[in-house]
Amino acid sequence: MGRLFLASVSPPGEGFIGPKGGLGLSPGSESVRKLMEQRWRSLFGEDAGVLRVRMNEDRSFFIQYMPSNVGETFELFGPMPEGHVLFQDLLGEYRTLQGICEPLGIRSPKALALLKSTAPPLPWSTTQKAKQFLSEQFLAQLPPERHSVSIKVDPSYHPVTDLDSGLLFRQFRGAVRPQDLYDLALAGDWGKVRKFYESTEDYPELMMNYLAKTGGQFIQNGIILGQLYYDYQNITTAGEVCDTDRIIVAPSVNPELALKHTSQLRQDEKTFNLDIMNSYNERLTVMAPNDLVTAKSLVEQSYYLWDAALRCVDIGRRAVDGTSSPGTVLSENEIDTLRQKFCRDIASNVGERGRRVIQTA
Repeated sequence: MGRLFLASVSPPGEGFIGPKGGLGLSPGSESVRKLMEQRWRSLFGEDAGVLRVRMNEDRSFFIQYMPSNVGETFELFGPMPEGHVLFQDLLGEYRTLQGICEPLGIRSPKALALLKSTAPPLPWSTTQKAKQFLSEQFLAQLPPERHSVSIKVDPSYHPVTDLDSGLLFRQFRGAVRPQDLYDLALAGDWGKVRKFYESTEDYPELMMNYLAKTGGQFIQNGIILGQLYYDYQNITTAGEVCDTDRIIVAPSVNPELALKHTSQLRQDEKTFNLDIMNSYNERLTVMAPNDLVTAKSLVEQSYYLWDAALRCVDIGRRAVDGTSSPGTVLSENEIDTLRQKFCRDIASNVGERGRRVIQTA
């Protein structure tokens, strides 16, 4: 059974209530594993994949793996509870939505409540033993002639010794992603696409404004989401940024917000007995080790936001002329005009601190 740990103090308004998490193994679990595996293979080749490891009758987890560029080496990521989402990840998203996005007015879902579910005992007791267990389970599914391959467990992922899971309830303005509408357009399902665009006046322009403002807010406040580049999965059709559990705040850009955020994470680390700061500091090291890399990380996000905004304009054009071909139906001149406006809108949402970041990048 889940136990309610945290809940929003303000009542929900209009919108869609969406739980993030899972209720355990189900007939859909294998479909999720196959979808994940297809995604990994599209990114890293046919030797990549997602392996299921059983813990008991009620629990199992996934190990994601990919071949390294150097010889016969595989890199492992995990474990990921099957049919569940780690409480640690949900807690991270809850904190960033309530402690960063909502106070700053960043367009995002509203965190309503977070529940925790305790996992059964694990077959390991330390991080090192977890790495050893993952390696042994991965090797066991390879043919004997390949047991000499080298295994390494991604150091930035930190395989956890706590697989407690949970449910995070969020309130959205938009229920789907621009990518979903684009896929419908390519499939020629114009009824749903046109119905959506007809229900929202000036929708493409609204999305351009929403996402440009978000880009400016990220730059101004040193916020690096870190997960904007997978199939537009982290942006809704209402211009909300989602999956904020891996947000970092660059101390060199906004030291006050960075201190406030990390203080909360350290408190959560003690309260829930979790290893939070190691992973957070790893991400800081990769994405914000110095002023130049920090600035590039912040500005790069704007390109992904721009891609999502442009896709919304593209879908609107398709809804009118019924074009289902891949790519874009917009001309280069149209794209260039929209890009210049998007950049101007971003610039209008940054102050002196944000302008220094842009100059550095």
